[in-house]
Amino acid sequence: MKKFLTTKTTLIIVGLVALLFNVVFWAIVGSALGHNRDANATLWISYAFVMVAFVVAAGVTFVKPKTKNASIALIPFFYATLGYMGVTLVLNIIFMAINTNNEVGWIFDLVLNAIAIIFFAIVLVLAYKHFSRVDDLLEKKHERVEKHFDLSGKVSSLLSLAENDEVKAALVDFRRSLNFSSSASNEKTAEADQKLAEELDNLEIMIKSNASVEEQLRAVKFAKVALDERNRAVAKAR
Repeated sequence: MKKFLTTKTTLIIVGLVALLFNVVFWAIVGSALGHNRDANATLWISYAFVMVAFVVAAGVTFVKPKTKNASIALIPFFYATLGYMGVTLVLNIIFMAINTNNEVGWIFDLVLNAIAIIFFAIVLVLAYKHFSRVDDLLEKKHERVEKHFDLSGKVSSLLSLAENDEVKAALVDFRRSLNFSSSASNEKTAEADQKLAEELDNLEIMIKSNASVEEQLRAVKFAKVALDERNRAVAKAR
């Protein structure tokens, strides 16, 4: 999808779908007019809004986020446009089928289409404002993942230093729990993150100083408690 969003493939697809729609539309309308049927207000209003939707979708393909991660930044635009196109097509095909000159009908047609466009515009503005945050968010995510792997690596190094089999087994179990834990972190988890780091530092001191097996196992237990507290803090922060 990433490559798809940063090439002109999307523009070509929009153009082909618009062409196909017009071929089908004019074939049906032409046939209806040939049989002396009327083309009423809701038909033309709906057709106009569908064409506007295609033009808007084509225009969105020219949006170029000023970010190193353009393809990721464009994903909200892609889903918003896809949703808008889907709603517009379904809504207006219904009104085309109704094909009425009734005032209530065509006003209802205008209002619903206006609501769809306004809602879509709001979503695009919000997505556009999100562009500037994409790089920062991804960088922070990368830092969190790196920090998480650093902690796992630290436990692995302690495992290689440990001499007692019981301590090694406890460290293996702790590392497994750590690897399956979320790497997410934020201001609400900062205290838990700090506590876990402190317990791991204490565990490192216990192992490197050849403390008793009981002290080392106690340090592993405290680290596990700190990890559990951190996981609870992450869950509450979501």
